[in-house]
Amino acid sequence: MYVGSIQTIGDNPMTNVDFLVGDLDSSSAWLKAAGAENLEYSRSMKQLEDVMREKGGMQTMGGDGGMPGGTEDGYSWSQTDDEVEVAVGVPAGTKAKEVKIVFKPMGMAVKVGGADTLSLDALYRKVRPDECTWTMEGAKIVVSLAKVDESVWHQLVAVEGL
Repeated sequence: MYVGSIQTIGDNPMTNVDFLVGDLDSSSAWLKAAGAENLEYSRSMKQLEDVMREKGGMQTMGGDGGMPGGTEDGYSWSQTDDEVEVAVGVPAGTKAKEVKIVFKPMGMAVKVGGADTLSLDALYRKVRPDECTWTMEGAKIVVSLAKVDESVWHQLVAVEGL
């Protein structure tokens, strides 16, 4: 049997921490707090589900229960364990030299011919700007955002107040 422990430390949502035999004692502090923490987590997930239901819900790729993704006004998104892909429609005939993409740890922007095409200032999770890329595929730009961690994104943009 393997017993492990993780904690949220700073911006990293899952950090391995030492787990001692004494931590298995039913009077240990973490075990006493676990019930309340799980209840709070359930409440926050319920809030997220309610907000998503209001906004039309979350779609999955192919509708087969895969990783969350979706289609919004002017773009669509999908993901793998280590990246999020955003496809943005652009006018036919757009040249790569007309495109400027800005990557930030919590945001991205796509400009075509100096005009904002898509600006996302609050991504769901952090990305690695230096590892993000983009390509042109016909009349769309495909942006690949490198995730900081392999957690599943339940949406592309962070929901305010959660």
